[in-house]
Amino acid sequence: MSVSSFRPAVRQGVGLLVGISGCSGSGKTLSAMRLARGLAADPGDDLDDGKTRAAVDARIAFIDTEAGRALHYAPSEGEAPGAFTFGFAHAELVAPFEPEAYLGKIAEAEAAGFRVVVIDSFSHVWAGDGGLQDIHDDELDRAVERARKRATENGWKFDADREREKASVGAWRAPKTRHKRMVSRLLQSRAHLVICMRAEDKMRMETKEETGRGGKTYSRTEITPAEKLPPAERWQPICEKRFPYELITSLLLTPDKPGVVLPLKLQEQHRDDVLTNRPLDESVGRKLGAWARGQKPAQARPVRAADFPPAADSVVAADLPGGGGADDFPGDRPAPDPYSDAAPDSERPRALELQEPMTKQAWQLWAKSFRELTESAPRPRAWRAANDDALQQLAAVSPAAHAWALEFCPPDPPSNGEHTHGQET
Repeated sequence: MSVSSFRPAVRQGVGLLVGISGCSGSGKTLSAMRLARGLAADPGDDLDDGKTRAAVDARIAFIDTEAGRALHYAPSEGEAPGAFTFGFAHAELVAPFEPEAYLGKIAEAEAAGFRVVVIDSFSHVWAGDGGLQDIHDDELDRAVERARKRATENGWKFDADREREKASVGAWRAPKTRHKRMVSRLLQSRAHLVICMRAEDKMRMETKEETGRGGKTYSRTEITPAEKLPPAERWQPICEKRFPYELITSLLLTPDKPGVVLPLKLQEQHRDDVLTNRPLDESVGRKLGAWARGQKPAQARPVRAADFPPAADSVVAADLPGGGGADDFPGDRPAPDPYSDAAPDSERPRALELQEPMTKQAWQLWAKSFRELTESAPRPRAWRAANDDALQQLAAVSPAAHAWALEFCPPDPPSNGEHTHGQET
């Protein structure tokens, strides 16, 4: 009796391929590093702890094709990694940017045992010096030269432009084959790969059929400038056109909302993990990493107030929005409020959503949202009651943030039966 090689399928140890594309100012590199930190973390790692953060960052390798630009997000010598600096291992990749050069660096990182490999930028393998387009041009030059020799040997007329046009499609065979081999190898990676790509804006050209006088039909080309297109249609990753769809998840960032994603490809099981109304952060990496490990959703328990030392005021006034703290994206616009689309004046009071886990930044955003909501809500006390549990957790994390969030909530009514005019009842 033959022994079957088939076994029950169990998801564990899956290597993720995540693509992040965006133009300059879209928060691409910082978003990739925050995502990588979450992917590199173990379930029990406290990323608010400096020593733990450094240990997690040591699991990340960074392949840099941008002349050391990744080092902008590295700490100074002797300094511990912070919220927006990362203690990763760094290696530069220089021209020629051939597919095999990328594979060599990735294989080196995997052999060294890194859990996450960030590549910035992968666009060079397509449009950089020695990339696929240069490989195509070299193949095309050789094909034209062969045609020239045949024409000379046989006394034929030679037209260089015509020969280049004829040979152009065939000249893509070698670079496309090398690209396919590279993608096949990426899909077999056991490390998580976070692949950054540049994006460029493109106009849209459409050919429309119109009927003129006398019933005659003619074609008209209509051009829509890039700035008039929706963001998801305006920006195009600089890469081989099918590559974004080879990835497990492919995300686009735009300069008007740095770090906030527009999904190009997002599998159904990840739609609740990758939110489109707030910047990418470590919590997204944690959730994707939990899925790749085969961790059940119920095992990913939210952070509770009991997880924080009650005496430690981890959020200070200077860190609060408008209080002089550092921007989420240094040099870019601040990250948008994830609750800014709420309409509190017309909605029934409800509990605001808590992220999982509730990091320091998440509590800051939650406190900011609650404060702005109650400033304009007709029934702020009702909103306070609906969010009582979260407010108690916030008080345990930071009394300063708790008091700041409640500035526009009226105090509780007197318990002696007296009435206070002008207050909500």
